[in-house]
Amino acid sequence: MSQLLTMVPSDWDWTLDSIANTQRLSLEITADRLHWIADQFGVRRNWITGLDNQIYDLVWGYKQLDRLAHSLAERKTLGPSMRMTAFVDERNHMDSEVSHRKPVALVASTPMQVTDDHSETVLRHVVCGDDFAWSNWATRRDLEAFTRWCFQEFTTFTRIVPVTSKVVGEIRSGDRFPGPYIPTAQTSDWQLEDYTLTIDESVCAKETHEVDQVTCRMEQALCGFALPVNRNPCSIIGRRSISAARL
Repeated sequence: MSQLLTMVPSDWDWTLDSIANTQRLSLEITADRLHWIADQFGVRRNWITGLDNQIYDLVWGYKQLDRLAHSLAERKTLGPSMRMTAFVDERNHMDSEVSHRKPVALVASTPMQVTDDHSETVLRHVVCGDDFAWSNWATRRDLEAFTRWCFQEFTTFTRIVPVTSKVVGEIRSGDRFPGPYIPTAQTSDWQLEDYTLTIDESVCAKETHEVDQVTCRMEQALCGFALPVNRNPCSIIGRRSISAARL
């Protein structure tokens, strides 16, 4: 709670005592303040007020990955500080040669505040509601393509985090906080880039030609879109003509 006090506008004059319990906090929440909190933390107003259990409005991008990039930009998430996490069912491995579904919940997060000792970070989350499944070739390739684009554009790694199937479903529907499941380290030993880079860069990479075509179409659709600054110096801006030639 003390960290929250440093994030709200100072003219609110909030103290630990004034927000010590639900009753006191309800007296401090006006319509304008409710709107500010929902917008700042990326959560739904109806969830704050207890009207329903869905925490996040979902974003979408299957077969329209440029739309997903636009949605992340609108929510102040797209950029070099963005962290991508792919939540997968802990009972399954990342093997596409299976008959049963392997759902993936994709979450983009960005730091809102970091403590002086970097021991605790407040993250703002954006949840993708698309029905990505590693066992479905079409959704898998879109997932791989968006992951590759984020890596090429911002050097953003996408960590693979195994959780229960129930948690995967609840995160993807916007009904569960993803924060407690996200590793604190920026990178991990298990990343989706291992599956999206070219064959000579990763022993796990598959379908790289098909994924590259999807990435190229995404780049073309985003041509002219004002992407955040401080990108990867080897980003797609210098590769536009090459990408177009591949198609």
